[in-house]
Amino acid sequence: MKDVDLNLLNSLQKLLALGSVTKAAEELGISQSAMSYNLARLRKAMGDELFTRDAGGLVMTPYARTLVEPVSKVMTEIDRLVSRSAAFDPISAERTFTIALPDAAEVLIIPEILRRVDRDAPGIRLQLRSIDEVDALRELDTGMIDMAVGVFSEGQIHHKRKLLHTDDYLCLYNGALLEFGNPIGLDEYLSARHVGLSGKVSSRDAVGDQLAMMDEPRRISMTTRHLLSIPFIVLATPVVATVHGSLARYFERQLGLRTSRPPFEMPSVPISLLWHSSNDADPAHRWMRDVIQTSLRVARESGSAAES
Repeated sequence: MKDVDLNLLNSLQKLLALGSVTKAAEELGISQSAMSYNLARLRKAMGDELFTRDAGGLVMTPYARTLVEPVSKVMTEIDRLVSRSAAFDPISAERTFTIALPDAAEVLIIPEILRRVDRDAPGIRLQLRSIDEVDALRELDTGMIDMAVGVFSEGQIHHKRKLLHTDDYLCLYNGALLEFGNPIGLDEYLSARHVGLSGKVSSRDAVGDQLAMMDEPRRISMTTRHLLSIPFIVLATPVVATVHGSLARYFERQLGLRTSRPPFEMPSVPISLLWHSSNDADPAHRWMRDVIQTSLRVARESGSAAES
């Protein structure tokens, strides 16, 4: 590798793409003799002729053909790494963002995010991971994820955080199966059967914590790790689920369920966007963060309009 530098790789990419010393030299803005010299260096460094000549011009050797795709990928990645301060054009950009987020966020905001990406940046791809199945801080540090959405109580100085919104809690139930006052009274709440969410990483139960401070037990019929199964369980059985308000309101509209404030105080839930500071000035990364924030606002506004 001591004989190969970035400019030499750039020359190799142009030669492989254009099949002509003259055209490659013109593309890079150098003389034909300089490009011929670069080709001689490449042949020596790689131990292969790379190109032979026939009546039609240069012809790639079998080894050179194997280099076309990997060299193109390497140069694309290098270009992305060194051009982060350059202008970002969504319509022509190609990039994959890996985002960790709760299941509820996938339901609430991903459709709006996809609409915006398909319209404005068709080359952008999303890879989604459950926030309950990742170590967000470590995976941000190692680059395994680009950003995370959720409730974050920890972080270091190199972790950037933006508050997206503050959620509340609501009781979700089927009014055809359970007759409650609205709001639900404490006696009604405690006498009902409940379905709860058990965390995949943390077993902490915010609702149970509040009731424990009141010395009041719930009648838990079942717990599940699958948040998105809860509304359908509530639809089919006479149980109550106390979940984040944004999700409860969504399924109130979609499934005809009912919601009510819990009959006791619950702390608000700050939902934030988290990313590594090294990506702070990356225009593509900044664009994706803006899309997430805007999509959440649109989703919340459309939900408020539907309720009114």
